[in-house]
Amino acid sequence: MWVITYWAEVLELCTTPRKAWMQAEEFIRLWKKAWKKSDDGENRDEIMQEAYDMLLCIPWSGNIRGFDHNEPLYKLAMYASHAWLATTHKNQILDFLHCDILLQGSKIEIANMDFFPGLCKAYNQQDTGEYDESCGFAWVHGIGKALVARDCDGLGTMVNIDGDHWVAFTLNFEQATGLVWRLIWTETC
Repeated sequence: MWVITYWAEVLELCTTPRKAWMQAEEFIRLWKKAWKKSDDGENRDEIMQEAYDMLLCIPWSGNIRGFDHNEPLYKLAMYASHAWLATTHKNQILDFLHCDILLQGSKIEIANMDFFPGLCKAYNQQDTGEYDESCGFAWVHGIGKALVARDCDGLGTMVNIDGDHWVAFTLNFEQATGLVWRLIWTETC
């Protein structure tokens, strides 16, 4: 029976991950030709070669480690393409920002891309009782409680509007700002 499992994994590697790696290699190869040397004297050929070398070192299977969301490794290859602005990549950027803010000792909460849709859903179901009863809203409720109790000084995240526009927003209670938030809330929910 191990043979079936083996060939199923080989077939999986030959489809999605291989395609992502090939697209990334082609992207790097084309840009390497286009960017021989920049105007500021930086040798972009070396940078492109470094990116290509890194791609060669990353395995095709397994998951990316160190982030809140479990994603397959082949999604790293998408950074070397025009498809790098997916929700996966935004969540990874928000994870990096969250770590940086924690290291600075800040009490600002950085929420992932699921926050705003979850908040809209909670808002739309506030009168149905599901918000109070469902554990699915516990994390949204927890962030709200922390903000009210002043356990955190603010909130930051990104929101995808209509599937094609990314907006970053922050609520800063120390400076009493949050204009972008009001604009997003009225257009989306």
